[in-house]
Amino acid sequence: MSTGMKKKKRIKQKFKRIFKLILTLIILIGIFINILYFLYPMKYKDEVLKYANEYEVSPYLIYAIIKTESNFDSNARSHKDALGLMQIRDITGEWLAKRLDIHQYTTDKLHNADINIRMGSWYIKSLLEKYKDLDTALAAYNAGSGNMDKWLQNNEYSDDGIKIKKIPFTETRKYVEKVKINRTLYEILY
Repeated sequence: MSTGMKKKKRIKQKFKRIFKLILTLIILIGIFINILYFLYPMKYKDEVLKYANEYEVSPYLIYAIIKTESNFDSNARSHKDALGLMQIRDITGEWLAKRLDIHQYTTDKLHNADINIRMGSWYIKSLLEKYKDLDTALAAYNAGSGNMDKWLQNNEYSDDGIKIKKIPFTETRKYVEKVKINRTLYEILY
């Protein structure tokens, strides 16, 4: 075999290896993307879009809160007895039911996806309006606005009494980061 033919054969083998590598990468990327879609579903789409539109909140933020709070389990119950998709405590549910004119409220209604998403969407919107900052609103959603109001008055946690700079609860700090990461993933995927 001549030198020219050997060179052509090596080039052909190199292109085959590159082609196989590219094909393998494309398949792996496809698998990875499908896994992400599986892990970050858009369940309860009608309800999320309805209340995101009604309360002018990003549907990706609502999805991120649901993903973080309950991973789309409408029967979820936290160690603090928060219930449903957006993990609303009964006392908050009673308050929200009055605000939203939800008649004959019972704790069981927090397991109803439509009611839970409506309440959670309105609540995060009200916190965003009150605190005017995503981190502060998310921390208040998780730890309660009573805690947030105290933290904002403390120079250790807020420089200006408006925006939180340091969240004292580790669980709440992790929660805020998790919701923001989940929201970003939803924005990228959808």
